[in-house]
Amino acid sequence: MVNDQLMPITFSGGVKSVSDDDLCATCKNCQYVPGEMSECSLNWPGNEDGDGYVQECAEFKSVA
Repeated sequence: MVNDQLMPITFSGGVKSVSDDDLCATCKNCQYVPGEMSECSLNWPGNEDGDGYVQECAEFKSVA
């Protein structure tokens, strides 16, 4: 089931579990650590889908 509704990112204590499939995994603003909790230097300004995957962020800056 696909959930097209996006919501503000949920996180606790400034950190969030980030998947390889998250937009944040390839963003310069994210201190992405696979298998650990990750941090965003901009306090998670994006939106995630109903499964918790970050799908959009106006502050996204690709590491590539």
